[in-house]
Amino acid sequence: GCRLPPTGPKFSACRVTDVTALAVDEQSRATVAGLTEEPDFPVTAGAYGTACCTTGSGASTFVARFTADGSALEWSTFLASEAAYGAGNQAAPANGITGLVLDAEGDAIVAVATDNTSFPVTAGALQSSYTMTANNCADCGPPIGFLSVISNDGSKLLHSTFYGGSAPSTLSGLMQDSGGNLWITGVANSSDLPKPANAANTGMDYVAELDPALSRVIRYYGSPVGSGGLTINLRQQTDVVV
Repeated sequence: GCRLPPTGPKFSACRVTDVTALAVDEQSRATVAGLTEEPDFPVTAGAYGTACCTTGSGASTFVARFTADGSALEWSTFLASEAAYGAGNQAAPANGITGLVLDAEGDAIVAVATDNTSFPVTAGALQSSYTMTANNCADCGPPIGFLSVISNDGSKLLHSTFYGGSAPSTLSGLMQDSGGNLWITGVANSSDLPKPANAANTGMDYVAELDPALSRVIRYYGSPVGSGGLTINLRQQTDVVV
């Protein structure tokens, strides 16, 4: 038989869709992102990604934008396939969307935790390949970070990069400052995350500033103690608060 998860949306075929991030633009249009196991999840014509769950029994990350009144989809796209929710669909995945912001052009920028070694990257990416080699998960491999920028009509992957080291790391927070640079935060279990050569305090909890094209790390700060989960915000678009 099929057992539904104790929380979250429930579907008759025991498939699960979780919306884990939301952003609303100045036109009151909601953009949502998350993870789905539904092979018939709605995607729109011309979307960047149209195939769900290409890892067999797995799931796929998605990003979708609604009209201002919520009555229709403006666009909806898959981003990449991820691991399954777990045996009997009981466990929420470690993989999935952990952050979402909209830039000045309306492009959707998402932060992802992934163990997909073939996650799509773009030319000039800061980190073009999956780097984790220390695996303490018997069947999935702990996730590393990933960042993607999807065009404002959902048709193109503009920028995309891995962000991780040789051991498991999290990417739990994402913000964009007034200059367009991206700020991310999380917990690193290795010292080899991408960072400038002069980075200060390279500990477990980290905050990093990346350029809009996701091609370089501008600044990096670390703390010697890992908190297990961080969020990030900007005060008056200048001060970073974690």
